[in-house]
Amino acid sequence: MNFPIIKKKINLQIFISYLGVLPFIMATLDCIFFKYFAKNFLIDFIIFFSLIIFSFIGAIRWSYSVLPNAIHVLYGFIPSLISTILIFLNLLDFNKNLIILLIFNLILLQLIVDFLIYKYVKNEVFFLSLRLPVTIIILLNMAYFISV
Repeated sequence: MNFPIIKKKINLQIFISYLGVLPFIMATLDCIFFKYFAKNFLIDFIIFFSLIIFSFIGAIRWSYSVLPNAIHVLYGFIPSLISTILIFLNLLDFNKNLIILLIFNLILLQLIVDFLIYKYVKNEVFFLSLRLPVTIIILLNMAYFISV
């Protein structure tokens, strides 16, 4: 009996995006179980890494066209600007729990905006398979670091 071989293509972008949650998971596991790194180090790491993710999410909508849509430009630029401000606040020893909470809410707001884009722009294919699950994993790990 011949069984057809099913070749499943792995989308490299989706694979790399899911790999992006591993640092969050590893930081949380280290803080809970291994205690290899100091808690303050892990909190700083979570702040800086989540700001990178926040900027990347904004850049997804960045449009390089001759006549760019102002909303796309702002949606792509504002996260980088906010990230820069939050980096300075973190370096100035601003309340780290407040910074993480702010980043948490900003990523949640981005998720809501992306959901609205997904709902009203029918050519969005990555929201349910990538954006939603990855963001939920990130937010759950950030919520843990808000509580410690």
